[in-house]
Amino acid sequence: MNLKTLSLQQTVFNILAWWIALYFYITITIIGNYDFFEESPMMDYLQSSYIHLEIFLQGVLFGFIFSVINHLAENSAIRKKSFLSVILIKSLLYFFSLMIIALLVNLLFITMNFVNQEQIEYMLESVSYRFTLSVVLFYSSFIVILNGINEISRKLGPHEWLNLLVGKYREPKTEELIFCFIDLKNSTRIAESLGHKKYSSFLRDCFHLLSNSLKSSNARVYQYVGDEVVLYWPKKDGMKNNNCINAYFRFQESIDKRASFFEKKYGFIPYFKAGMDTGEVTITEVGDIKRELAFHGDVLNSAARLEKKCNELNETFLATKSLVTQLKQNGTYNFIEKGSPELKGKQEIVDVFAIRSNK
Repeated sequence: MNLKTLSLQQTVFNILAWWIALYFYITITIIGNYDFFEESPMMDYLQSSYIHLEIFLQGVLFGFIFSVINHLAENSAIRKKSFLSVILIKSLLYFFSLMIIALLVNLLFITMNFVNQEQIEYMLESVSYRFTLSVVLFYSSFIVILNGINEISRKLGPHEWLNLLVGKYREPKTEELIFCFIDLKNSTRIAESLGHKKYSSFLRDCFHLLSNSLKSSNARVYQYVGDEVVLYWPKKDGMKNNNCINAYFRFQESIDKRASFFEKKYGFIPYFKAGMDTGEVTITEVGDIKRELAFHGDVLNSAARLEKKCNELNETFLATKSLVTQLKQNGTYNFIEKGSPELKGKQEIVDVFAIRSNK
């Protein structure tokens, strides 16, 4: 497993969520059983700094193991199961992992004498069936809730679900964005050869390889439409380190590394073409039964038209001059002028560049 591909944002979110949950449980437990703890040896421990250290360590470890399990699940056969099955399987893995971590942390505290013998004996004598059940129910419930939030985030996108939650785009807002349309080349021939079912499996395997490219380039997915995926970035994120063009080339590199797999399983090696532009886009929430973010602007039209123009110009990646002139010229890519080809649906002249990798 490559830990570099773990989502830092998701890991930080999981750690913070566990810190909140642990402090919440400790606080509720003390308040609800204050008379029990007040006269017990455990009160000294609960009022010491060791309890905060325990919560800190467990929160970090719990959050990290959550991210590791998520990463493993996303890169295994588990990801192909139903939404409910994924939540249940991952929840079981989380629960057993947390039991092991909690046991190891407690053994560490005992070894380091952070917990004295009197406190240990008191807890062993006082722990009841109801107390154990309450611990299991609380943490099991929290695992399922946190797991559900992570799965919803994956379904909607880590940025979109939060924006929908806080209602950021309940009223239309205009922002500077970069859009990239990525489409499968020779899709009609491949679909006719494979048939609908196998072709769908083919696309699923292709877009699964896109995931790591999205994470490493901070890309966001607007939508999947058949054999096409539409990506976007806030302008600052997309221009940073040339993220907006890195995403496409890293995606194609991932496919090239798996060329033998695609050749053996499907008889085709997938190649994708892309079109990209940047400019002002209006964003707003749409829909009642199914709510999502909608983007409106000429940027989407020009990026889509450039992607369609790739075949005619015998290129795999086309972008507008307005975008290319803002990218870093670091020698990693070649930018070749392609003139001002006519783009369907656009009256204004658009200067176009082909982007090629030097690798």
